[in-house]
Amino acid sequence: MKKLTAWALLLSTWFTFVAPVATVNAQVTGRAMENKMKDVPNGLTFRLSEGAEGAEKRVKTGLAATDPLSQTDANGILKRLPDIKSDPDDQTDFAKRIGSLPAPKTGNKIPVKFPSDDMRAAPGVDMSGKTLEVLRYSPEGEVTLAPDLSITFSQPMVAVGSQQQASEYTPVELTPQVPGRWRWLGTKTLMFDTDKRFPMATKFMARVPKGTKSATGQALQKDVTWTFTTPPPKVEQMYPANQTVKRDALMYVQFDQAITPEAVFTAVSDKLGGDLAAGERGAVHA
Repeated sequence: MKKLTAWALLLSTWFTFVAPVATVNAQVTGRAMENKMKDVPNGLTFRLSEGAEGAEKRVKTGLAATDPLSQTDANGILKRLPDIKSDPDDQTDFAKRIGSLPAPKTGNKIPVKFPSDDMRAAPGVDMSGKTLEVLRYSPEGEVTLAPDLSITFSQPMVAVGSQQQASEYTPVELTPQVPGRWRWLGTKTLMFDTDKRFPMATKFMARVPKGTKSATGQALQKDVTWTFTTPPPKVEQMYPANQTVKRDALMYVQFDQAITPEAVFTAVSDKLGGDLAAGERGAVHA
């Protein structure tokens, strides 16, 4: 009963106050639009309606009958038009591109091979009182990585020619030998490029023997020998470490470079001093 009474009061309030106000506002808005449209001139009017079936099949009518203008009537209409005023800036000269450069002049072709046979002889330099020496070499000592090897002499060692011919003369002995190639940087510096890099954990020795001759005929007075060593393997991670585990726990060791599995097995021993048994060995990875 209370709900019905509340709804009745709400409806009576709506019809008494809200509905009349809304009606008045709509009337005021309509009158305002009518006043604005009075000053707007009549223009195109569009009307939208539902399309009828079969409209696409209607027969199109032809053009309306017209009377074409004669040339005299057309000229009379054109005479009524004002003259076209021209601006002096409307006309500019045609922009021509800059003329092509003249063809380069060709020189005289000299039918002589380069270098000529006369230039292949030893250079005419007075080397009296001068001896052949090794100025510098690298790498040397303990190195982290060694991608190449280089050595520089005090005098030209090869003639100026093709790199292929020059690389055939390599007065340096490398032990142990690794895959790579020798090449000259100019006439005094020799470089050895490895295919990958010098192997790790290896001691190398390079030697330039006594009696090695330069391009000017001077000979090396004594052997020049040096060594360099790449770093040995280092353990980066291990498991288990400093902890209590079961007797059948997995042992894991990670190195910083490729290693020989047999060498690891012979070097690893348990706390009691015994070597690992054959059945206890597993896979070894770098």
